Amino acid sequence: MANKDKLIASAQKFLAKGQIPKAIHEYRKLVNAFPRDVRNRQKLAELLSRDRRSEEALNEYASVAAHYTDTGFYLKAIAVYKQMQKLDPSRIDLCHRLAELNVKQGLIGNALTEYRNLVAYYDKNAMYQEAIEVLEKMAELDPDNLNIVAKTAECYVALDRTDDALEKIQDIVAPLAARGEHIKVIKLYDRFLDICPDEGPSRLPLAKALIGNGAPDKAIQILKPLLKHAPEDPEINRCLAEAYVADKDFDNARLTLKHLLKQDETDLDLCTAYIRVCFDANDPEQAQHQLDKWQNAFFEQDRLSLLHELYGQLQQCLPEDDAVAETLAAIADIINEAAEPDQSEPLEAAADDATPDDPATNDTPVDVVDPERRTVDKTGDSSPPEKLAAVGIELGLDLQVPIAEREPVTTLSSSTVANEADDLSAEAAEDAPDEVEVEVFLGDLDDLDQQLAEDAGNPPDVTDADQAAVAGVAETFETVDERQMPERLEAVGNLEEELEDAEFYLQQGLFDEALRVVDSLLENQPEAPELLAKRDQINQFRTAAEQDVESADFTDLMADVKDDDLLAATDFLDSFAAEADVEHDHELTQKTVAELDAADTESHFNLGIAYKEMGLYNDALVEFEKASRDPGRLIDCITLTGQCLIETGDTESAMTTFRQGLSQDDLSDENRMTLNFELGMLYQNNGQPLEALECFQLAAEHDSFYRDVGELIKTLRRELGLDDSSDDGPQGNRDRVSYI
Repeated sequence: MANKDKLIASAQKFLAKGQIPKAIHEYRKLVNAFPRDVRNRQKLAELLSRDRRSEEALNEYASVAAHYTDTGFYLKAIAVYKQMQKLDPSRIDLCHRLAELNVKQGLIGNALTEYRNLVAYYDKNAMYQEAIEVLEKMAELDPDNLNIVAKTAECYVALDRTDDALEKIQDIVAPLAARGEHIKVIKLYDRFLDICPDEGPSRLPLAKALIGNGAPDKAIQILKPLLKHAPEDPEINRCLAEAYVADKDFDNARLTLKHLLKQDETDLDLCTAYIRVCFDANDPEQAQHQLDKWQNAFFEQDRLSLLHELYGQLQQCLPEDDAVAETLAAIADIINEAAEPDQSEPLEAAADDATPDDPATNDTPVDVVDPERRTVDKTGDSSPPEKLAAVGIELGLDLQVPIAEREPVTTLSSSTVANEADDLSAEAAEDAPDEVEVEVFLGDLDDLDQQLAEDAGNPPDVTDADQAAVAGVAETFETVDERQMPERLEAVGNLEEELEDAEFYLQQGLFDEALRVVDSLLENQPEAPELLAKRDQINQFRTAAEQDVESADFTDLMADVKDDDLLAATDFLDSFAAEADVEHDHELTQKTVAELDAADTESHFNLGIAYKEMGLYNDALVEFEKASRDPGRLIDCITLTGQCLIETGDTESAMTTFRQGLSQDDLSDENRMTLNFELGMLYQNNGQPLEALECFQLAAEHDSFYRDVGELIKTLRRELGLDDSSDDGPQGNRDRVSYI
């Protein structure tokens, strides 16, 4: 043991003289004589490093780090590996070791920092597969960090594994879209759009983000090319309808919704959207027509509240329409009845026992809707009428006025009868007997005779020839085969809707689909002028489009998006940039991942001390900042931070740090003493003796023997000419000198 002390004393003597090689020689003797004393080996490594013998130093450090790792002293091992990394930053294996040790110690943020350094290295050297492996480890530690997923996608792109890249992108887009972070979605596509095919759903989230970010016109430019590959895709069409509504293009919105409803007329969400678009387009009449048409569906799907809301909005648009008011009142009564179960059973029973002629069920006229808007029962479902009958109210909900209650009109011209026959729906024809009988009835329209006569070009007095013509038309209808009549009526009735579908395709630039619809109609009506005109229009649009082809460049689409908004998302994807400043990147990393391991402040504190002891002051500062989140360690961290700043030569920052510590609320007397002493030492070393004396005396008020503070005060008083031989040392406040 004496020999060990002798060798250490000899080495210290050489160090005091600045003879580092000789000191190294003495420490080698110590290491050889006492190989288990890792502290001597660590000191030898430090001396070799000071003598610029990096390889030898690294070998000694490696032995020390391995010893600490094997014995479970991970924090000390981390500090040693960090020193090795400082000696040779190119040693990529050190990043691996540091990351693994930080994970074992529970310092996830530090581990991610090392992994990020690895990714930057692999990225710079085009080692993308290795980068992906590291990124997967990062994702396990921080599964919510979407930036890691984005970088993984970039690496897959570099390896031409676009399918894997797209899968990763979708993993990012879904949570961003769910949180409404549209700017980040746009930023993501700004980087990865090239690998997203212009078919399929991969670009659909971009369109939705553009709508959400107030750029529906750009969303439409994204969606139209998608429709070329999937014109019937409901998700694309729904998004397109939403974009048209946001862009206030209500005509195209209605066409798109009608196209969707053609696929599924039972989707009340689409029906509601269509009606609301009619309101937006200031077309309440069309809204009324569709509401009357879809009443039964709302009843069948138990959406009475929504139906009531829509009719309420319709009444605001058409306040003078009695039919709308009565319909709204009837729906309200039904809703109220449903809320009163005690009354519902007897009412329903009364409805079941009632007959059409029972006055109890016919107090209110059946046809409260204008006869021109009277609907025909398409489903045969009697449920809605029964519900209405239960409360004694009849609506125009696909109800037929019994023939016996109608007034037949026999004084009509032949042309009027023919027109009335053409207006019959296909469903009405299907409900007819084997040979269709057509009767035309008159309600309460007082001037119908006059109007019919004017339509026929005849005076009000109907001649025998007119009556004969009527009889002839009726006879013709009686002889029409029941299988032919519905087809004819359906072809006429659906022509307008089919043309709307063609118009939808035309507006989206889907010329082949538009022509397909028109050509299909022309097979049954080859001379129909409106069909021929629509075909010519489609061909004209196609020719114009071929002459003026404009590709939808994504850069152009993004040109109007505010730069400030895009810059706000920069930290989302750019923090892995290889060209980023190392120190700035390090700070950004610490700030973004610090939350992951903030709870383990004790480990950060101890690691900071280990870094400080090894002269790694910048690393120590980072650790003390994290550890300071623990209120119990705050003052210790402030003190150690100030000491590290002094070692780096940043005295101004050190003074500021100590002052900040003294300004803390609820500062204990012991902590105040410590900070005053540290600040006093700093003032003394900085050539400010009066300020130092003030701080030392404040420290001595708590303990005059703390770190020889009494002797320091005496020395300074003598230097300042304030010496008083009668005083043996500081005694409370009486020796306090203020320079303020």
